[in-house]
Amino acid sequence: MPQQEQPDARPWVPDRPSVRSLGRAVQDCRGCELWEDAVKHFRFEQRGRRRIHRSPELRHLVACHPWLEAELGVVDPDVVVCLGTSAGRAVLGRPVRIGAERGTVMEGPGGRDAVVTTHPSAVLRLRAREGYDEAFAALVDDLRTAGAAGTGRDTTRTGDDG
Repeated sequence: MPQQEQPDARPWVPDRPSVRSLGRAVQDCRGCELWEDAVKHFRFEQRGRRRIHRSPELRHLVACHPWLEAELGVVDPDVVVCLGTSAGRAVLGRPVRIGAERGTVMEGPGGRDAVVTTHPSAVLRLRAREGYDEAFAALVDDLRTAGAAGTGRDTTRTGDDG
């Protein structure tokens, strides 16, 4: 899938509240070429007029994996940033624990570097609550780690043994 560009030739970034509201964190991820969903499926539960997000099941991850591999083959990124556990599992092929693995450069698909971090929507849910500033700063740090890995600067890399 070719990279979509905005009118000013910047890489395409989804127009979602989690991305718009955390724009300054996203800007700190230098060298990001594409923001794409690892799972092309939106599960939800209807509650009145609201649609409440539900995590994808393993079968959804498996069904979407050929598209993920094709996109990675076309874009050929140096670093894959996994926003949340679903993306981490889809990209790394195993369950991930955000608390234990976030911000660590590890081996990803095709020998690329991969960094797992919290999903921006999890940070947004903390707005106006204690812990938001720390969660936002941790997300920015994780994105900086990914950016440093993408530019070849010295980063700590771990194996895929979690």
